[in-house]
Formats: sequence, C-alpha cells, structure tokens
Amino acid sequence: MSRTGPIAMLFPGHGAELPKMGLELASVHPRAAALLDYAGEVGGFDARAVLRRGGDRLSDTRVLQPLMTAVLLGIVDALAERGVRPDFALGFSLGELSAWSALGGIEAEQAIALAGVRGRALGAAALTHEGAMLALPTLDEPALDAVIERARAHGVVDRAIHAGPGRWVIAGDRRALVRVLEQVGGTMVATSGAWHCRRMTPACAEYEAALRALEPEFRATPTLICNHDGALLGERP
Repeated sequence: MSRTGPIAMLFPGHGAELPKMGLELASVHPRAAALLDYAGEVGGFDARAVLRRGGDRLSDTRVLQPLMTAVLLGIVDALAERGVRPDFALGFSLGELSAWSALGGIEAEQAIALAGVRGRALGAAALTHEGAMLALPTLDEPALDAVIERARAHGVVDRAIHAGPGRWVIAGDRRALVRVLEQVGGTMVATSGAWHCRRMTPACAEYEAALRALEPEFRATPTLICNHDGALLGERP
C-alpha cells in the first residue's frame, strides 16, 4: 500500500459505542473475533450477545470498556494486515489505551484487561455518588470558572472535557449540575457517572496497581499524543 505521509489514528472512548459494532469484522477476521471473546472473558459476559442487543448493557462501563477496546484493536489488527500502521496515535479518554497498544506499547490483550479493571473501578466509584456530566453552552474560561465556582456551593463540580474553543463539559454531583443547567443551560450527557472529576478518585488505586503490575512489559511509545495536553510522549523531558 502506497503512503504519502505519516499516519495518525484517533481512538474514541465511552460514548461512541454502537450496537453491533465490530461484529461484521469479527465474522471475517479471526483475530478481531478472538479479541471480542477475550473482552467477554475479562468482563464475564457474552460479548457478541451484548453487541447484538445493544441498550443499557452495552453502555455499562464495566462491560463497555473492555468491549470497546477489543473492537478498536481488532480494527487496528485488520488494518495492519493491509500495511496500515499508525505513526502517531491519540485516544480520547478510554481510547488512550487503544492508542497506546496500537503503537506497540502493550499487547492488545493487556490493553483489554486494563480496560476491564478501569471499567470495574470506575463503575464502583460511580455507585458512591449520584454523578453526572453536563455539556455547557459556549463559554470562555473566565465564564466557565465563574459557573463552576457558583455550582460548588451545591456539591462537587470539576472541568471534565475541553472539546474545542469555548466547548466544555463539566462533571460532578448531579444536584449541582442541575443548578447549572437551570442557570446557564446546556445538555446533560447520557452517562452513568461523573467521569473525569474528583468523584472518580477512589478508582485510581486499583487501576494504578494494574498498570504497575505490567510496568516491566511496557515499551516506549514516543509518538503517543497525550490527551491531557496534546504533547508527544517523546517530547517530554
């Protein structure tokens, strides 16, 4: 396959799931099928049945995270067979695991297992508070900070996602976000937890332990683009 320049791959996260995603590929690509089956083993569910049915079960973070990672890495493997491999990769939230694996940092099965740990830990943390996420109308940073400061009188609220110029998603306690919705508008995000905010801190210890257990097997991925600040790992001191 001819190339005219470097290839960059962008990997989505929780929220991009669709019923039946990956099933057609799995029907013709053995490696993609094996990764789906492994995701089911990791999470204790029938991966193909969940994908066929869709609905709330598919969006359950404990199910979706290993499943999404398996689907993405099945696509990566199928592309690699055709000579398409990323020179750079970026993952949005959960997608960062797939980006890391696509660049050779860890094996696909390791990424799926980590996604399983991540999903379970975040799911458990979400049960401790009624959390939510709110996509705000376009705001500059001073206005955003003022909104968050007022909202914190009613509970935990943090910046969660910076999706583009003036485009923000905040996360935290549902009652506080409802106040923001009433005052400035926006759209509540369909999610089962307050992802990307301090309410998820209890999930960190289990996930970090799983990462440290794999640490001797990590491989350098200098062209992985960090989703926190957009810097290449190879550019860091």
